[in-house]
This record gives sequence, C-alpha cells and structure tokens, in this order.
Amino acid sequence: MQTKNIEIEKRFDGLLDFRNDLTHRIFPEAFLDDCKNIRRNPAEEAKRILAYLETLRTGSAFFIKDILFLLDVID
Repeated sequence: MQTKNIEIEKRFDGLLDFRNDLTHRIFPEAFLDDCKNIRRNPAEEAKRILAYLETLRTGSAFFIKDILFLLDVID
C-alpha cells in the first residue's frame, strides 16, 4: 500500500508540474484551476481535465496517461 501511495503522490506532482508549465494563452483559467485543485477532489478534477483535453485533442501523452492512472486508482 505504501508503494501505491508513493506512486500516486509522484503522479500528482507530475500533474502539478504540468499545470505550472502551462500558459494562459493556451488554456483558459478554468482549466488551470481544475489542475490546481486536483489534490482536493482528484477523481472529479481528473475527469474534468481529461474531458477538456479531449475536446482540444491536444495535451501531452504523459499527462493523459497520468490522468487515466489516477482515475483507475481512485475509482
């Protein structure tokens, strides 16, 4: 269980790093807020972030992979 928690924490850190690298010219403020709030309500925020990325058909592969990993672990 401890190993799983460490892996989840690493994924969250990666998502937050990704969020910090984004600019407001690429993504709207609401999307950035979703990324910022992922620790508070990870399942809901992850679903919203993934839905937004799917509408854009953009985003990095590692980011989408991390979102899917988190959804799998949380659900």
